[in-house]
Amino acid sequence: MKRATRALYEPWLDASARHFQDLVRKAGKLGSPPVAGERDVCVLFVDGLRFDVGAALAGELEQRGPIAKLPTKHMLADEGTYFIATNVTPGTAQPYNIQAAFSDTTPLLYIQNNDSKANPFAKRMYLDYIKLICSVAPASSTGARFALKTDPQLRTLSTNNTLGITPTSPNSDVATQSVCSIDAQNNGTASVLTASSGSARLVANASMGGIPIVGDELVLVCGPADPGPYPGLTAAQAVCPGRKVSCLPPIILGPNSALTLYAWFPSNATTGLSYEFEIGWWER
Repeated sequence: MKRATRALYEPWLDASARHFQDLVRKAGKLGSPPVAGERDVCVLFVDGLRFDVGAALAGELEQRGPIAKLPTKHMLADEGTYFIATNVTPGTAQPYNIQAAFSDTTPLLYIQNNDSKANPFAKRMYLDYIKLICSVAPASSTGARFALKTDPQLRTLSTNNTLGITPTSPNSDVATQSVCSIDAQNNGTASVLTASSGSARLVANASMGGIPIVGDELVLVCGPADPGPYPGLTAAQAVCPGRKVSCLPPIILGPNSALTLYAWFPSNATTGLSYEFEIGWWER
């Protein structure tokens, strides 16, 4: 039994330890701060859990009485697992084609998790939010619609009018690189993606009210605890930029998989949207 167990686990443990040492060597230090103990408090530390399994354990512990503290986004950034991507130059917008209806092959943003499914340490992408800033309004539209699809098969831009964006860490003290790549539409002529596979999933469908105006922030937030009401359009909002928020379900992208953001503006026929953007996510 001892020999069989060693034959099974020793290569895996050795690879895990070496991979961990390599990550620490590249980062220069361990990212997470030490846990400070408190009087009459028992701190339970469980190692080796993915975020989803850790969240399940935290929920189970909370039902039994203890309060589990999950990492905040600052802690995720501190350990080097939180990333953002944004347009290259603030104030310089990217054009989007005139799009009045949903099309499976016309992306606004195309995201790939480039980690390999064969990698035992492959990371998932946990989407946090997508923010769009309207620079040129789709003036003849009657509203703003969005959808997101995940696909376990990577797709190809057969017509590529996008701009590739390099993700970065908001923590200036780490040099961790993301496993994801971002392509954002950057032309009045539509890009064309190959059709989604039969295993693709429509995971979000959002409406952001009336016609966006210049200066509006349109924010898609994944998995908020309190979605809150949408106030609707007022006379002041028709001329005064504001923030519109749509709450989406938690969205997780596995290794070697694709995520596509679609945007369309019903009845729009004259002027396409121009936009700036920001995306936040973490990887585990």
